[in-house]
Order: sequence, then structure tokens, then C-alpha cells
Amino acid sequence: MGDRLYKILNNDYAKKLTILRAPAGYGKTTILSQWLHKTNTTIAWLSIDSADNDPMRFWQYIINTLSEVTQTDINLELSSLLSSQDPSNLEFLIDSFISEISNINQKISMILDDYHLIKNETIHSMLTQFIEYLKV
Repeated sequence: MGDRLYKILNNDYAKKLTILRAPAGYGKTTILSQWLHKTNTTIAWLSIDSADNDPMRFWQYIINTLSEVTQTDINLELSSLLSSQDPSNLEFLIDSFISEISNINQKISMILDDYHLIKNETIHSMLTQFIEYLKV
């Protein structure tokens, strides 16, 4: 079964988004981890828990993780937006984040492990906006 999943993941790698979904205990994290060890791409892996339902916390984790794995200063560039308490900055945050990552000249695989724990509609909307950008 592992070889079949590796083949699917390798074929889907050319796509902007791949969703791996299965019930708990089916080995999603294990198969992704094994597959990513065989690839030459930069990996930004975020393990999510239910405490990550705050939009600023969620995006701060994503931005810090991407900044770390790409060895860039994205987190510093966006720190004023991430530390702001103004809800209107959430919309601007995604646009700014997209602008910053467009300057990165490397392939990045971003894994949001256990995303099903996110229940906050604002986070879903922001991630949808981000994914829509990926389609371009």
C-alpha cells in the first residue's frame, strides 16, 4: 500500500494542493513523513492542535515555520500585522503573506497535520484565500 501512496503523492506533487484524508490511525502522518524524507523539497510541517483556533496564533505558527525552513525573514516582515489586535489586519495579513512568499525561489511543501481540529471560520476563510492564490 505504501508504494501505491508514494506514487500518488509523487504524481500529485506537480499540483498546488493535495489533500490526504483518512480516519485517525490510518497512517496519514507516517506515510507523509516517509514520503517527504524521499523528496528534495523544503518542508514546512505544522502539527495543529485545538488551541490553534485563534487566527493570529494559527498564522503566526505558519509564518514562523515557513520563515524557519526557508531561512527568510518573513516572520519579521509580518510581525507588526501578527502582533496587532486590530481584526481588520487579518485580511491584509494573507495578502502580505502571499506577497512575501512569492519572493521565495524554492519549492515548499506545507503540511498542516490535523487541520480537522480547526473549527474557526475565519481561519478557514483565510486559508481558502491562500489556496485560491495557489491556483494562479
